[in-house]
Amino acid sequence: MNKYFISIVSIITTLFLSGCGSNSKADSPLVGGEGEASTLSIVYENTECDAARGIVSHYHIHAVDLKSNLPIENIPLSFSLINGVKEINGNKVQYGSGILYASGNKYSFRDDTVNFATTNVSEGDNLIIFPSRGRSDISYIGGWGITDISTNLSLAGEYLNIPSEVNSLTYIIGNEERLLGGEYGGIGELATAHIEIVDNETDENGYVQFDVVYDFALAGHTVSIEAHGNDRGRRVGVSSTISLRLDGDNFYANPVSVSNDGNLQYARMHLRIQPSCSGDVPLVDVPVNPRSFTVEPVESCRIDYDNTSTEADGYGNVYVAVLTDGNVTAAADCTVSWNGGPGSLYYEY
Repeated sequence: MNKYFISIVSIITTLFLSGCGSNSKADSPLVGGEGEASTLSIVYENTECDAARGIVSHYHIHAVDLKSNLPIENIPLSFSLINGVKEINGNKVQYGSGILYASGNKYSFRDDTVNFATTNVSEGDNLIIFPSRGRSDISYIGGWGITDISTNLSLAGEYLNIPSEVNSLTYIIGNEERLLGGEYGGIGELATAHIEIVDNETDENGYVQFDVVYDFALAGHTVSIEAHGNDRGRRVGVSSTISLRLDGDNFYANPVSVSNDGNLQYARMHLRIQPSCSGDVPLVDVPVNPRSFTVEPVESCRIDYDNTSTEADGYGNVYVAVLTDGNVTAAADCTVSWNGGPGSLYYEY
């Protein structure tokens, strides 16, 4: 799976959701017309550190019509967030295998590669459907609550504007809690992230404000967020994968030196998070770009990227492989440094 660097600049995730999404009505786009919500956008604003609440990232949703020139007001919205992912078939995201189907005005969900009764999916978990090519209609994108589990999933909500069946959907299932660390019987940490709603319906300009609030230890991790609502009888939704930010982007590791003895050496880099309103915490279980590490002096030392860790372990450690030439006259040691910051991290999925 391709991974993308987390940008150190503000990312504005705007999803223009329209198009077909049904094998029974493949040529019938289900977008709203003028004066009806056709585009929902999730937009990042900023992040702050709150000693009592944790880290708080501010977002808003914007709803406009088909021509993107008329804001849609008074749409009540519900939100959900997936922090702890329920892996299925060994994967966090299921690509193009989901099927949403109707029974009257109620909906269920199946995946012909999965018997959900044999997975660890639980009632109360959230299902989030992501937009993908050819499957990006706002009538089914976004979150669905799971009310019952058998071979398939029963979903909350009754809607009339969704096709009787939509296949080839990309989705993720999980909830707000995840375990960090805890490998090999060690003590881990249960870390949570959730959404706090500032407004629960779009205002006269089509905006809704909401906050993503999370434990300090989750900075740098990946979560999925969504919103969905009812626009005068029509279901509308939006979803996105985001990086949990740290105010000031204060990720760091102290430089580590290894002996220039002519052998392959491993520098244990202890990666940490430094929130402005709290003490340091380890950066745990996060994919790291090995090329974010550098070594000096370059005349005698070189990083072996193929043998360098690509994920911080349950203690926040990354082991950087260093090739040394043994010329102690030129340099007795090789010193490894980390560029730090979210540009040095990968999305988890």
